[in-house]
Amino acid sequence: FPTGYSKEWAESNPRVTPSYDIVTGNYWGAHSSGERFRNGLRWQLNGALTHYKDGWLGGTHQMKTGYELWYGWGTDRYLVYGDTAYRYRNGVPAEIYVYNTPLIAKTHQTSFAAFVQDRITYNRFTANVGLRYSSFDGYLPEQSGGGGRWYPQTTYPKIQSPFSWSTFAPRASVVVKLTQDGRNVVKASYGTYFENLYTWYFSDVINPNVLSTSGLATYRWTGDLNRNGVVDSGEYDPNPLRVFVPAKNSVDPNLKDPRTDEITLAYQREVAANLGFSVSWIQRWYTDNW
Repeated sequence: FPTGYSKEWAESNPRVTPSYDIVTGNYWGAHSSGERFRNGLRWQLNGALTHYKDGWLGGTHQMKTGYELWYGWGTDRYLVYGDTAYRYRNGVPAEIYVYNTPLIAKTHQTSFAAFVQDRITYNRFTANVGLRYSSFDGYLPEQSGGGGRWYPQTTYPKIQSPFSWSTFAPRASVVVKLTQDGRNVVKASYGTYFENLYTWYFSDVINPNVLSTSGLATYRWTGDLNRNGVVDSGEYDPNPLRVFVPAKNSVDPNLKDPRTDEITLAYQREVAANLGFSVSWIQRWYTDNW
């Protein structure tokens, strides 16, 4: 029990229930957000093919293509002990937070990506060209929360993600030997990169089945008078001090996948065996950040 409190006081206040003293800042008992069981699962299928071809267009080619397909789903299960948290002022019972646990927040996502590329090699020149396609989509399946001490079980219908992303990202690079011995080399590249879509981009904003850390309501509390470890009628004022009202958030359906365009320029010089000198320039442009 917290330093400075008597053994008798600690024994009269159940230690399992999350407890906090507003004045001293001491926490004890269970974690304030209770137990959390988080699962992230996915089915994934990958494939790739490489083909070598000599002499085509005067060079050596290494051509590749491949894809990645996965379907994933996740669950976050929250359980606050007794669906209640105790709050004290210098050891004196003051308030209770009440929660809509147990609740299980769910998310689903589908992702597909494919690419093609070719590395062309000549005597003093190598080029890489490629294109990547990506597609992301997700939704919040039907889910439920509540059913504990304070709130009835509530079922929330499926919510489709307000946006899905499909992108094409070209990439290219060249390496040129300025001298036959290969000791002087210049390099240049260009690439477009997009962010992956994660379900929290929309689930944390629009999912109504969430756990508020400060509870869904706050009541004035006189303490566990009969010391049975639960809040009974007559031990709290049923008129709430505060009620949590979830924000009615929405996601702009025109939200775009954040994009980065990058170019690099470099010069490398071998000064001696195992010793080199290089200078590089990297330039990036960021578009549709949020």
